[in-house]
Amino acid sequence: MADKSKILYLLERSLQGKSSEEEERELEKILLGEDNASINSFDNELQKQETEEVLLEKIHYLKNKSKRGGSKFYAIAASLLCFLLAGALYMKYSSSYTPPVNATVEKKENYTDENKGVTLTLGDGSVLNLNESQQGAIGNQANVEIHNQEGTLLYKPSSENGEEKVAFNIVNTNRGTQYHLVLSDGTQVWMNGDSELKFPARFNGEERIVSLSGEAYFEVAKDKKPFKVDVKTTTVKVLGTHFNIKAYKDEASLKTTLLEGSVQLSNSGQEKILKPGQEAICTEGKNGITIKEVDAELAIGWKVGLFTFNDEPLDKVLQQIGRWYDKEIIFASAHNKVLFSGVIPVKENLEKSLGPVAEAANVKFTLKDNKIIVNNKY
Repeated sequence: MADKSKILYLLERSLQGKSSEEEERELEKILLGEDNASINSFDNELQKQETEEVLLEKIHYLKNKSKRGGSKFYAIAASLLCFLLAGALYMKYSSSYTPPVNATVEKKENYTDENKGVTLTLGDGSVLNLNESQQGAIGNQANVEIHNQEGTLLYKPSSENGEEKVAFNIVNTNRGTQYHLVLSDGTQVWMNGDSELKFPARFNGEERIVSLSGEAYFEVAKDKKPFKVDVKTTTVKVLGTHFNIKAYKDEASLKTTLLEGSVQLSNSGQEKILKPGQEAICTEGKNGITIKEVDAELAIGWKVGLFTFNDEPLDKVLQQIGRWYDKEIIFASAHNKVLFSGVIPVKENLEKSLGPVAEAANVKFTLKDNKIIVNNKY
């Protein structure tokens, strides 16, 4: 029977990509529940419950859905399990900026339960609530039929020759929602909450161009026409590839993470090529593009209900959580200067999502109205 320290050792090895085949097989038995004795060796009942009910569910989902698998899959699993274990959230002290007392990290928009969901704005200005729209054909733009199909917006060209006039459509997702759409060229887009995508119903001309605000994961259909994403002051150009873009209006940085293929980024006159496993960062008010090596699979954890953090300060961690749960973040007192790396599952119960963060940062959270109030424990 593997003890707790052995399990954490195997997880750390897998997360770093250093596992031998034998170690990966041993870890797989533990993660997939085949070695129940190992799971039961955890002395905290919450750890056991979270591991069995949440972690294994996510792992099975990822294993069934992932096309890539391998060590990347285990990196996600290892990060998640480490995060769920008491005190196992990776963090390190830093001299990074700490919001002042009473600072509001995120200004809350006036959302209500009635307007939660996803809307589609057609070229003529009419707006459809996709959560309430009937299934099947819901419109026609530029000789392209628009279908609402089991949570996916699908654009189906009805003829080879499109209209010369371009009909732009806009999809908006509110906080706490996600949506999947398939553009007329076959490109698939998964949109995170609080995001907006503007695109032509049919791509005409020599380029395929869309505009994004917020976060989305793209799997671009291969085509001789370049595919471009205009976001803030940056343009991401590809021919066929898989990548994630995070560019919310209330964040100064724009992050492009490449999973497959290659992309070219243009910002303030500078151009750089991104390779798989790299992330490009462009910051408002600063010229140039910074590139670093990352675990690209973790960048799309949100697609399967996981918050992912890589050396993020507490205010940024809470900003992401607050955005999903539609909460305003208030710092009532100063907090420890720590950077977080890890993964936490999205839950219906906000308190459970905040639990590991509170423990690792040594803070306490108070939920009042639509606010998360942050105080030091002592």
